Amino acid sequence: MLKHKMPFYLFYCRDIEDRESAAQIRRELLPDHLGYVERNMSRYAVAGPNRDQDAAYRSSTFVIKAGSFAEADEVMQGDPYVEGGLYQEILHVEFVPMAGDWVGGAAWKL
Repeated sequence: MLKHKMPFYLFYCRDIEDRESAAQIRRELLPDHLGYVERNMSRYAVAGPNRDQDAAYRSSTFVIKAGSFAEADEVMQGDPYVEGGLYQEILHVEFVPMAGDWVGGAAWKL
């Protein structure tokens, strides 16, 4: 069973179309991005890059624990990848984990 009682907000961040520029931004800002993630680690339920069929990083997913969307968005907007223009689109939804290992089974049976 999840111990965290705050809402979760899922952010799906799609890289800019220019693959070379996206790869360059990722390389250049990686140390700053990772430092930011480490400083805000308690806010993330899970986060990481997504690969396409060619194993190239083309997007990222972040699940952030926060009391409101505004709070979660503040965490996202401070990320150097966001500030540096890596993402052309950021989609967000409130995420309700209901089943799987992370939840400890089926939440409706717990």
